[in-house]
Amino acid sequence: GWPDIALLSFLSFILGSLSGILLLIRKAKTMKSAVPFGPFIAAGAVIVFFFGDALMRWYFTLFP
Repeated sequence: GWPDIALLSFLSFILGSLSGILLLIRKAKTMKSAVPFGPFIAAGAVIVFFFGDALMRWYFTLFP
């Protein structure tokens, strides 16, 4: 459903940005280098498939 798609998008962007920052710090990529986004979408989908409900419950318990 749409909550899983929203969580998938959020996780994909987080995983991609952390990876990009790590690559920049290690000087493996520059600011003009392209980083494929597909693997991060796939990783986010796997995380949502296995842990989506638990992540949603955890997130909504942060804000009482």
